[in-house]
Amino acid sequence: VGQLPVDVQAIGCDFACGTGRKWLRGPRGSGFLYARRGATDAADAARVGGPMSLFGEPSMLDHVSGVWNARETYALAPGATRFEMWEASEASRLGLGAA
Repeated sequence: VGQLPVDVQAIGCDFACGTGRKWLRGPRGSGFLYARRGATDAADAARVGGPMSLFGEPSMLDHVSGVWNARETYALAPGATRFEMWEASEASRLGLGAA
């Protein structure tokens, strides 16, 4: 990504992530995540009624990525929204977009 064009649809990619700094020459601390529409739905289906899987789980939850629905359980936000963090640098996001 950055040095070579990558067509995530052509290669059948479910998830792709990378740093904005190294190959895209974006600001430090920036990066990107691609999640194919429906890829997180498959992860949710694997979690329901089966062994707990961390596939599709964000590394941490905040008020954007999930909500507590009972004392010891939570519901993840739909789609790739679950991986977004509420606190973000807008300057870095704009810089990555420009890069």
